[in-house]
Amino acid sequence: MIGAAIGSLTGGVFSDRYGWKPTIIIADIVFTLGALLMSLAGTLSLIMIGWFIVGLGVGAAAIVIPVYLSETAPKHLWGRIVTLNVLCITFGQFLSTLICLSLEDKWWWMLGLAGVPSFLQLLGMIFLMPETPRFNLKKGNEWEAINVLKKIYFH
Repeated sequence: MIGAAIGSLTGGVFSDRYGWKPTIIIADIVFTLGALLMSLAGTLSLIMIGWFIVGLGVGAAAIVIPVYLSETAPKHLWGRIVTLNVLCITFGQFLSTLICLSLEDKWWWMLGLAGVPSFLQLLGMIFLMPETPRFNLKKGNEWEAINVLKKIYFH
């Protein structure tokens, strides 16, 4: 929880300076590495360090992703997008519980598998998703902001 608190505080500051997209990418990398560390840890201390690292990624993502979604979604879809985000988080928690139950005594797999969704999101953010129009305008990238708005509203 301490990692998540620190991640949420630093995620907002980092995103204001560097953008929503890079912040989400870094949060995904941090979360994935933390999950990998936990799955490979041979001691309780390493698991706790991995858990703290995962918390940093969760905290940053939790503060940044809803804003990113609202800034990259067409206005008429904002409510649906936010609802879908919450639904996916809840369904993911339910699904992870079922997976953990099926793994029985292979608990380290559970810790490593936690990094799969963050890794997939990392790939999507790198290769598919743009920076938000608002952040592009803030940084003086007007043409990029216009291109992103065209993708949002005309595709």
